[in-house]
Amino acid sequence: MTSRLVLGSLAALAVSAAALSAWAWTEQGPFSATIHGHEFQKADVAGGDDCSVSVKIWFKAPADKYKRSHPELNYYRFRARVRLSEGKAAISKVFGNGAPGRRLYQFTYDTGPEGCWGKEAHKILDVDVEGCNARGCKVRDFK
Repeated sequence: MTSRLVLGSLAALAVSAAALSAWAWTEQGPFSATIHGHEFQKADVAGGDDCSVSVKIWFKAPADKYKRSHPELNYYRFRARVRLSEGKAAISKVFGNGAPGRRLYQFTYDTGPEGCWGKEAHKILDVDVEGCNARGCKVRDFK
């Protein structure tokens, strides 16, 4: 019975170690960006053994922006760029939001084509957000 417990514990540790190594570094920080009344407030970035970084961005969508008489105007599209140390950046695809409240947008950014920099720890320097109002609107490119 004791050997099963030890083996089970070792297996659990191996799984935990694998999960930890998948995201070997994390960085989080508050920031403030407001676009179309939406308050973007916090970002987390995690990288690890592969070339990808995982990004989470929290924001608050105001109720008054989702009560317009034209339904197509009750929708917003955004793109986020998390600028990191050493000139690196993780840029999201365009994402939409169609309801008020606290929101979390998550995405994975593949750093492989850029030299696989996701394996090394980076600090968050800034977060930029661009946005537009209405389904199908074009979100501006970052400058």
